[in-house]
Amino acid sequence: MPLLLCLCYVTSSDESCVGIPHKEAALHYCDEVHHLARSIGAVNAIVRRPTDGKLVGYNTDCEACITSIEEAFRERQVANGQESHVSPIAGKLIVLVGASGAEQAISFGANSRGARLIIFNRSFERANALAKAVAGEALPYECFKEFCPEKGMILASASTVGMEPNVDQTPAPKVLSVALLSPRITC
Repeated sequence: MPLLLCLCYVTSSDESCVGIPHKEAALHYCDEVHHLARSIGAVNAIVRRPTDGKLVGYNTDCEACITSIEEAFRERQVANGQESHVSPIAGKLIVLVGASGAEQAISFGANSRGARLIIFNRSFERANALAKAVAGEALPYECFKEFCPEKGMILASASTVGMEPNVDQTPAPKVLSVALLSPRITC
């Protein structure tokens, strides 16, 4: 991580993207952190402010993921003549597989929109800590295969399960939202 920040200071690049597994650590290397990123506990974008050269950390995962899920549901609502000013994910169950930087962003955004959350993670302690932060529920990863989905549930996986070199692994046979960086083509 310090090498990335050195590059931010010495190159002409004014912005950098941060990926797995550095999103949480990046928060501590920024001169300033946007309030949303600080609340989430993860940074995925670092911008050098032109006025003073300081590195400012942001989290764009939250709005990007939640907005894309909301838009998919809004399109369905419009098609069915059911437009609403309330978030289409309010009251819906979102099941997260993973509890790192991207999942923190998704869970924070989902909670702010009134969704219910269940979090599975290979480390139950990590899932439990995130669940407590967003008024969700944590379940052991080993219980995922027996988990009974409910109608209208949203399954979001931002864990490293399914990333190189284990591209054939998925947490479930059908996934609505997967936030993976590697491999580039995932389906």
